[in-house]
Amino acid sequence: MPLSQVRAPSTTVALPVLSRLQDDPVRYASFLRRGQIALGYTLVAGVAIAAGASVPLIDVFLGDRWAAVSPLFRILAFAGIFQTLAYVGYWVYLSRALTGALLRYTIVTSLLKVGLITLGSHWGITGVALGFAAGPALAWPISLWRLSRITDIPLGGLYRGAGRVLAMALLAGGATWGVCVAAAALPSLVTLLLGALTGVAVYALGALALRPIRADVLSVVDILRQAVASRRKPTPA
Repeated sequence: MPLSQVRAPSTTVALPVLSRLQDDPVRYASFLRRGQIALGYTLVAGVAIAAGASVPLIDVFLGDRWAAVSPLFRILAFAGIFQTLAYVGYWVYLSRALTGALLRYTIVTSLLKVGLITLGSHWGITGVALGFAAGPALAWPISLWRLSRITDIPLGGLYRGAGRVLAMALLAGGATWGVCVAAAALPSLVTLLLGALTGVAVYALGALALRPIRADVLSVVDILRQAVASRRKPTPA
């Protein structure tokens, strides 16, 4: 739910832009790819780092009595990552008025989620969380493929961009987890800060070492710079 609240404002920005680009497929596709990258290197990156640092994170914000929540937090973070990657598909459904297709997709994915949660419930609360996370992990690639069958989207570009986002999230989350385990004897706040810095450092190193990652990060920086500049423009009297 917090992720949904954070993602929602992006739709108010993306929808009018995509609606204006209906007759320009090249720019429409470019905006979709950049939008996915922007979500991937902000929200997905933050969720991955938070998952890796889940033990000290929960201890700092909720206290040691909630320590058992840590594995569930990691599983639900996995779900949040795939829900975020799928968000550009939601933009396509809305901007191209594919309301019938969106309804059918929602029904199918809801039934899939219910079925997986029901199956997972045989293994307790952890199984329920796993079932919940498996739903978006399965629905995301199917959603994009289905969209490509009914409208024009840059399917290959979205898959490749998502692959880079997932690879960096896995590396950053894993490195964060490793540092938090190694620093477990330190105060939780210190461990949390070390873990978070490690996750950010992984993204920085990835941008320095790999050209595609560097291009992604620069694209996000450009988007943020444009957003800040638009906010600073004086309103006409």
